[in-house]
Amino acid sequence: MHGERYALRQLFAESTLNHRVNVRFRGQPMALWTAYAEVTDKEGRALLAWYGEVRDPESAKVVTRRYWLTPARLGNEVLSLLVTQLQSESLATLTRRAWQQLKDADSGDVSPEVRLLMASGIAAIAGHLDCAEDEVAGALHGDVLNLLSSRRRRRDTALLDALVYAFMARDAIRQLGGVNREGLA
Repeated sequence: MHGERYALRQLFAESTLNHRVNVRFRGQPMALWTAYAEVTDKEGRALLAWYGEVRDPESAKVVTRRYWLTPARLGNEVLSLLVTQLQSESLATLTRRAWQQLKDADSGDVSPEVRLLMASGIAAIAGHLDCAEDEVAGALHGDVLNLLSSRRRRRDTALLDALVYAFMARDAIRQLGGVNREGLA
């Protein structure tokens, strides 16, 4: 910046975070506060350096900090992409959790590739339901959570567990239906 080289942490050491956006982070409602600065890389390309703090909206406690670099030509419109990336950070954890639950339930009958595909799909659905704000998603979200009787702090893992439960119940019903049809023949 201004011909000087800075670490991102240094660049934003005294910045005022001036833009707030509501996000879901790790299954909880949070606020993302951001600031950005125009910088160039060593090849002279124009970039925007971003600094963000994810804060608990009730206590204002900082939960995590993030730094990003984006092409300057995208301007501050890239913020929606940064929010999406931030909200998607839990997908790997959710996928691992679904993978393990499916592995425990399938007795080794499902190939690892198919299990990974199923686990990542269920994780994506749970992540989407956790962040979706429309009426239909809200109703489905409530129905899915009602499958579990426990109250959990992290809504994304509760959604995932309920979805895995629903898919396993559906599979069991299909298998039982196949047995009954074969028994009647």
